[in-house]
Amino acid sequence: MKQKRMTKEMRERIEKGIRGGESLKEIADAIDKDPTTICKGVLKHRNKVIKDLKHNTVSSFCSKCFNFPKCDIVHLCKTQGCSKKCKSCSSLNPTLICSLFNEIKCKRLTRFPYVCNECHKRLRCQLEKYEYVPITAQRTVFLLDLSLFFNTLISSGREIFTIFFFQKKFICFIFIHDFIHRGGHR
Repeated sequence: MKQKRMTKEMRERIEKGIRGGESLKEIADAIDKDPTTICKGVLKHRNKVIKDLKHNTVSSFCSKCFNFPKCDIVHLCKTQGCSKKCKSCSSLNPTLICSLFNEIKCKRLTRFPYVCNECHKRLRCQLEKYEYVPITAQRTVFLLDLSLFFNTLISSGREIFTIFFFQKKFICFIFIHDFIHRGGHR
């Protein structure tokens, strides 16, 4: 019988398969899940890789544009006496004000595996990146389930301390405290 939810081990196997360059069907067969389930899971739980922007140069911003190689735009900054091509300027990020900016999107992000985990260009690539981290995906699902559990009990009129008292095997008091103070219950 198939499980309804993916386990931590299944998520780790998905990541291993992605890193190993396996096909979606191979990964699906290995964990006995439908390929659609795997696609949806990876898309839902992938994480955007945040780059350190202070190391980006204007040319690295502009190099993400389809028009970069032939771009001759000048004077977007409106600085008096400026005659530099904007793609070589260091005073602003032209991608924020250039009407011709057309960002290049990596094709790997539009089809399986939807992430950059296995990409050999990952370290040099200037484009937007996503990664699949199994432990993060598992934690997210666990927290959503726990939130649903708390919301159900709280909306049925149960007191927080009653919930804690009768469910102490499963619940950490600190988590409940955080949950309430972050506005988790509605």
